[in-house]
Amino acid sequence: MIQVGILGNIEKLDSVISQLKKLDNVIISGKASSGISSKLDDIHFTIPGKNKVVLIDENDVLIVEDTGLITFEQVKNAIKKDKSIFFLNYPNFSLVECQELQKLADEAQTVIYFHNPFAFQSSLQKLVKNIAQPFYLDINYSNTSLKINNTTILPFLLFSKTIYKGYPKKISSTLFSNNETNNFLNIRLSYDDTSTINLKLSVSDHEKFTAEYFNNITHSSISLNKYKKTKSKNEEVIHFIDMVKTKKGIATSLVNYIAVLKLKRKIQHQLLIDF
Repeated sequence: MIQVGILGNIEKLDSVISQLKKLDNVIISGKASSGISSKLDDIHFTIPGKNKVVLIDENDVLIVEDTGLITFEQVKNAIKKDKSIFFLNYPNFSLVECQELQKLADEAQTVIYFHNPFAFQSSLQKLVKNIAQPFYLDINYSNTSLKINNTTILPFLLFSKTIYKGYPKKISSTLFSNNETNNFLNIRLSYDDTSTINLKLSVSDHEKFTAEYFNNITHSSISLNKYKKTKSKNEEVIHFIDMVKTKKGIATSLVNYIAVLKLKRKIQHQLLIDF
């Protein structure tokens, strides 16, 4: 039986909690919450609240929604005690700290998983499955409330690692700002075989989320405006628990996250900004 502890705002985790309750040999033993539900019939009330330190210590798996509830040292100690962790939001850990976590996780054979919101989107999964190198992929994302920052950029960089396993040969980036607000970011990743991933993020009056793919044989366009975050996140939770159970591919997420942090650092150096 895998015991799961939840750290974070439980009002944001309805679907995750429901999905975990459906899995065999998985039990949610407790929560350390940063949010309080007001619904009397809420499923959250069946999960006992616990002291954060006790929760971290007594569970096999931690689902972390609020990264402010767990420190880097607590993550290190949890890994040393063979605990696996799913970060639904990205912790403020440096590249060096994540590399240290990787060494510990390799020794303990535990899973440290970072949310990749596009990895389990069905249209993009089909694209990744059928992709042939070399290729050109253009991803265009825009909406009125978009904030170009760490939280926005990391998911797209993680998805680029899903598409192309190698590290880019060349990275080009362009940022435009208006009244001290970043409103357009272009990141172009070029690889040894001439494959290219072109990411465009922008603030716009019209919401748009598309992917356009070219290679020597085919061309396809995908509209992702109806992308369902909840379904994708549920499938990701199933995938994470399966890795914990089978110990297959357990290093993939952390290795990809470290590669993405390196990418982000190079982009920051090019643009002379921090995000």
